[in-house]
Amino acid sequence: MSVPPPRKHVGVCVFPFASHTSPMLAIVRQIAASAPDVLFSFFGTKTSNGQVFSKEAAEGGGNVRSCVVDDGLPEVYVPSGYPMETVELFLKAVPGNFYKAIEAAERAVGVKISCLITDAFLWFGAEMVRDKGVRWIPVWFSGPQPLLAHVYTDLIRETLGSEGLQDSKTLDFIPGLESIRDKDLPSEVIRLDPTSQFSVMIEKMPQSLLTAATVVVNSLDELNPFITAQLQKHLKKILNVGPISMLSTPPKTEKEAPLLPAADPHGCIQWLNEQPPASVVYISFGSVITLLPREVTALAEALDETAVPFLWSFRGDPNEQLPPEFVTRSTTAEGCSNSKSKIVPWAPQLDVLRHSSVGVFLTHCGWNSLLESFTGGVPTILRPFYGDQNMNCRCMEVVMRMGIGLEGGKITKAGTMAALRRVLFEKEGKEMRGRIVPLKEMIARAMAASGSSRKNLESLMEMVTK
Repeated sequence: MSVPPPRKHVGVCVFPFASHTSPMLAIVRQIAASAPDVLFSFFGTKTSNGQVFSKEAAEGGGNVRSCVVDDGLPEVYVPSGYPMETVELFLKAVPGNFYKAIEAAERAVGVKISCLITDAFLWFGAEMVRDKGVRWIPVWFSGPQPLLAHVYTDLIRETLGSEGLQDSKTLDFIPGLESIRDKDLPSEVIRLDPTSQFSVMIEKMPQSLLTAATVVVNSLDELNPFITAQLQKHLKKILNVGPISMLSTPPKTEKEAPLLPAADPHGCIQWLNEQPPASVVYISFGSVITLLPREVTALAEALDETAVPFLWSFRGDPNEQLPPEFVTRSTTAEGCSNSKSKIVPWAPQLDVLRHSSVGVFLTHCGWNSLLESFTGGVPTILRPFYGDQNMNCRCMEVVMRMGIGLEGGKITKAGTMAALRRVLFEKEGKEMRGRIVPLKEMIARAMAASGSSRKNLESLMEMVTK
């Protein structure tokens, strides 16, 4: 018996790096659950899709289908050590690799693409829909302030000049960004590097977004309505559906049952249950960033000297990268934990940040991580690296006053100890926690069944599937 073709066929194109693939899949699965007769072809590289799809889903389970696009790597690929090399090689293959993959998916399914969802970075979505005569919906995974800065790229360059990045100029000529300095901006906003495929992609993005049916943003209407209003002046429509990481997991309370082992394989929540309230330093720099060795050592020394309990989600081998004496003091015979410290390769971050024992979050200032800190009501110590992270850091420290940037922008022993003292033991930290409480409640309301983010998600579902 033949299987009838789907009622509609939606294409989803992913920027397959950093933390872009998982939140895109979270959105798509929410939409797909509401429209079981619509097929979603999810286009990413073999590596990126393999990280988020189970074997069953990749082989065709459900109505979200894993489709592989060429990653642009040569058959015999020897990494040069340049961190952006795989990104640059992938971007040299676009948009041709996506056109080819979409055409193959349409032939396999027997139904043309009726709607195209892409990462906002993938500017060529605007060209694809012109060719196909369908609706384009880009998704912006960062916050509204960086998006506004990208929209104003031309004005920023005209006003600041090509030198920029002097730490002496603020964006007081853009309503809503008056506190942002030129040094806080992503470098691609200040100037185009024509030798970088990534820079060229970011250059083309703002003008393309102006043509989109709607731009989906990982935020909520109530967080910064003024910035959203500014964006609405330039973009056709904004739909805030964040925090995206909460779409498939409703907010929990501290009285609920502890996480099942499958959701917390390293026992983070059980360990947190044994710690005093608001005492633990949770440390995570996301899924991509690796600290410089001297910063790893400085952070270990600061934790040692302050003797505060910490949970460190550590990328790599602690025995190879951390000082041996630190690892010895931080572990027991059973593994990388003892009564006052725990080092794990992965932690259920959203649940960790909601735990009453967590007193501060040391973070790279990724937007998703900051939203999750709001959800848990946890103040932050901020160590930004690139992209939107410096803007996020500035907003947290100066505008929202919910975090502390490290002195000099790097992790040092003295600077980290001072920041830990300010947040955990001084009045400043208590005041920050007080400022986050209304935001925590705001997010809970937005993610409720009748909340703004849920309603916006319903509007997105209607736009994609009807």
